[in-house]
Amino acid sequence: MGGDGGSIKKRKGVINVKKIKKKISISQNLQLKYTTCTISQLRLQSTIVCDYYGNLYNKKSVLEYLLKRKKDQISKKQKYIYSHLKSLKDIIELKGLIFSTINRNDYCFSCPLSGLKANGKNQFITILPCGCTYSKEALNSISSMDNDTKKNVTTTCLLCNNIMENKDDYISLNCQNNSIKLRNKFRKSKKRRKLV
Repeated sequence: MGGDGGSIKKRKGVINVKKIKKKISISQNLQLKYTTCTISQLRLQSTIVCDYYGNLYNKKSVLEYLLKRKKDQISKKQKYIYSHLKSLKDIIELKGLIFSTINRNDYCFSCPLSGLKANGKNQFITILPCGCTYSKEALNSISSMDNDTKKNVTTTCLLCNNIMENKDDYISLNCQNNSIKLRNKFRKSKKRRKLV
């Protein structure tokens, strides 16, 4: 054995070893949800929209999806997953965000009030009537200040001063655990928009 220039196979060459897929942690998954479009899986750009379930999209991707849906050029799986997106009335354009530079991969935008980064660790909300977006911590800190002064200032938007009908007129972005509440909110807001 040997001396003839041949090679001897080792265990790795004889036995096929199953390749282990890399698992994404929960924090990495949340970070991806705040930096990539749900439909196209591309990086979020300056015109970000969300649906009533809190999923983030590029506006261009939603428009392309709606056109393809109208022409029946999408798969049944996509039709099922995005069945709630039927028109532009089903999305809200996010306003008031501070965007990061394109070269940064850790976050896409940040809160205009507190400066917190949308990297999956901080929860963000969108006000339903106007679409203004900021971190939930900013809302909580201002509402705790309101409780001290006993004034009800939380019924107005913090960025554009539009009046909110209810204190619960907001959508949590990329929230996983309250899908039933979000569906009910979506149905109620659809009914309100039909009446207007």
